[in-house]
Amino acid sequence: MSLDERELAWAYLSRVVEPPCPPLVDFLLARDVVEAARLIARDQLPAGQEKLRAATCARRECDFARRDLAMIAGLGGRLVTEDSPDWPAWRLLAFHQARARAEAAGQGDVPLVPSVALWALGEVDLAESVGFSCAVVGTRASSGYGERVAAEWSAEISETGGTVVSGGAYGVDAAAHRGSLAAGGPTLAVLACGVDVPYPAGHTQLFQRIASGGALISEYPPGVRPARHRFLARNRLVCASVVKLNSSSRISCGHPVVLCVQQVLQMVRANS
Repeated sequence: MSLDERELAWAYLSRVVEPPCPPLVDFLLARDVVEAARLIARDQLPAGQEKLRAATCARRECDFARRDLAMIAGLGGRLVTEDSPDWPAWRLLAFHQARARAEAAGQGDVPLVPSVALWALGEVDLAESVGFSCAVVGTRASSGYGERVAAEWSAEISETGGTVVSGGAYGVDAAAHRGSLAAGGPTLAVLACGVDVPYPAGHTQLFQRIASGGALISEYPPGVRPARHRFLARNRLVCASVVKLNSSSRISCGHPVVLCVQQVLQMVRANS
């Protein structure tokens, strides 16, 4: 079994479901990734996997793994999986812990599961980068004061050797990324679309700067367009401690999903 075969399997699985997908994450705990991909593609899932079959039936015949890997390689990026040396395993372990607690509290329907794979554009070591990291997020309709504080805090984080994580949006997110870059530190932008899709388009140059000094990261393969539900799913991946500025009830970072993310991040801090 070659590494190439495994990489193709990871790439296939990253497109065959819409993350987060608890049934797939659970299935991969018991099955090898190549076997799992083969069973899904051939519609040969064993009994008891009705939820996984329902989650994959619409896309199981869409095998674009080779194309996706060729596209990310052409961009200078890569697919990061648990087979990769810089897979941020211990950060993602917090999802399993948080999920267990949610189920114990009768909240098993909350999709607190990690990514199956991450598409990355940038040369930083992801595991090392998130070892000491802080997420700075907030509203798109930010005040000048909010953006100034986000930039100043992000610069201080970078100056102390930390990595600033945010979502690449207008407002506070952009100020956080720019503050980190101005201080010469790495910054990670977690996107709700493929890393080759500049969204918002007005941040095309900012994304280029982030990729050159940090990384653009996404659960979604190249070419995938942004959607509202993807922003909400993306939020759970923003790791380390969350600093939320200028929040309002109408923006995605005020969604209850983020409350779950914050609980996960509190666990991360407690175990770091």
